[in-house]
Order: sequence, then structure tokens, then C-alpha cells
Amino acid sequence: MERLIYLAGALGVAGALLAARAGTPEAGATVLTGVAVAAALVAAPLAFRAPAAERLAAAARTTGRFSFYALALLLSFGAVAARLRFTAGYPPILLSAVLPLLVAAAFLVAGLRRPEVDSLARGEAMLVAATAIAFLLGLSLETGKGAALVATLALAFLALGRLVRGVSWRSRGALVEGIVVGALLVLARIAELLGPAALRG
Repeated sequence: MERLIYLAGALGVAGALLAARAGTPEAGATVLTGVAVAAALVAAPLAFRAPAAERLAAAARTTGRFSFYALALLLSFGAVAARLRFTAGYPPILLSAVLPLLVAAAFLVAGLRRPEVDSLARGEAMLVAATAIAFLLGLSLETGKGAALVATLALAFLALGRLVRGVSWRSRGALVEGIVVGALLVLARIAELLGPAALRG
């Protein structure tokens, strides 16, 4: 079952990234929906207590986190975010983001009632959910710089959180994840600064 969750997440991200190539408000809504789904997945472990459900929730959290990395990295490019802006109001397809955002909110509320929930997991879930809403606002502005800045900061904080987890828990996987995400973020900014005009905001 965990593999199915990973596969579904990979296919969802691939679909959102392909849709983003259209550079339309509808494509922006598709990417935003992907971020909302990622927020719900990242928050899943906050709500489930049964041992069997915890395994699936952990797989969902990992899938959501990596899905968020991919979509946020895309939106961290100002030129890409500018092409995905909601230039003429919110497209109807954006309604597809409402349900996963509500699910994420419900999971977050459930997690607040569980003192045993890991604080870093709760913080990551809150950050991703808040970023999804910030993306909605950022893509409504006249330029894509707001959404790009939000994406950059969110990725930086998540990378830092992974590094902290890796050091404090002596988790090699978390440490490597934080290093890789941080390196990708730096490379993205270098590419945006020195790369082709299509990447510059």
C-alpha cells in the first residue's frame, strides 16, 4: 500500500508539472491543487493513531513532502510563477484545491489535541498548509515575485528542519534530504540569476 501512495504522489506531481508548461491560470490552479494535496498528505500523521494507519500516514507524509518540494521549487522561479498567475480572477478549476485544504486543516486541528505528536512534524504540516494559502495570494498579485519568494522561504525552512532532525535524531536520511533540498534551492537561484531569460522573474 505504501508503494501505491508513493506512485500516486509521483504521478500527481508529474501531471501538475506537465500542466504548468501551459503557463495559464488554469495551469496555476492545477499546481496549487497539487500543493493543497501535498499539505493534506504532510498533515496526515497528525490525525491517525492506530499502528496500521500510522504506517500509511508516514508514507503519505513522505509523499506529500517530496511532492511539495517539486512544486514549490517550480514556483520559486519568478518567471514561472508570473506565467501561472490568476490574471483574470480565479479559474473554476481552483475549487479542486478547497477539499484537500479543508482536510489538511482538519488534520492540523486533530494534531493540536495530541500532545504526543512530534513537534517538527506538526511544524512542517503547518508550514506547508500555510504556504498553500500564501501561494493562492501570491499568484493573485501583478507579478510572480510574491509566490516565488514564499516558495523559496518555505523550501529553506523545510531544508533547515530536515537538517535539524538529522542532527538531533542522528538520522542520515533526514540529514541527506535537508542537504539535497538546500542544494537544489541554491542551484535554482543560481540558474535564475545566470540562466536563460525564461527563468528570470
